[in-house]
Amino acid sequence: MYTIYFDGHCPLCRHEIGMLRRLDRHNRLRCVDIHGPDNDSGLPANVLLVDLHVRDGDGHFLRGASAVRDMYRRVGLGWLVAMTELPGLRQLFDMAYTRFAARRRCNKGLCATGGQHADRVL
Repeated sequence: MYTIYFDGHCPLCRHEIGMLRRLDRHNRLRCVDIHGPDNDSGLPANVLLVDLHVRDGDGHFLRGASAVRDMYRRVGLGWLVAMTELPGLRQLFDMAYTRFAARRRCNKGLCATGGQHADRVL
């Protein structure tokens, strides 16, 4: 099963997951709040808080902007994703995602990311 690990304390993240669930007409996505009891990622919370993580059916993880692109493809929005992969736009989108993830607002101010980058752990 394809699993999206998202920050349930982030209102924008919850909104986006709600939209993805509505678009997932074939129930292919499993959406897991990293703060909840269903978090079976095996990754430390401080790693999951840095950016979005998804795990495919083979157990491989994608994170950050690559994860966003992949999950939108899975709900039929590949045409939208394709625009973020054009030369020059890919780097811009990746930088924008990284900046957003580091500065996103949560229920009580800025989200705590733990200051650790996930690519050091995976």
